[in-house]
Amino acid sequence: MNFHPSYISLCMKEVYGVSSKKYLLKLRINYSKTLLSSKNDSIEEIAFRSGFNSLSFFSKTFTKEIGLSPSHFRNNYR
Repeated sequence: MNFHPSYISLCMKEVYGVSSKKYLLKLRINYSKTLLSSKNDSIEEIAFRSGFNSLSFFSKTFTKEIGLSPSHFRNNYR
């Protein structure tokens, strides 16, 4: 595309109201919500399939964004 990453991030902030990093994080969280409610895979496996490199970071981020831990979310939305 030949655009500087900072310029792309600025455009995303203007269009979506969030930075590219935050947008990607929301996509990963939404994907993990889908997997948690429909698959029997371990939470660790879902974290890695959602693009998180660390189970602890996934759990902390998921809880902060959703208000429930991944295991509580899974139990409530199955």
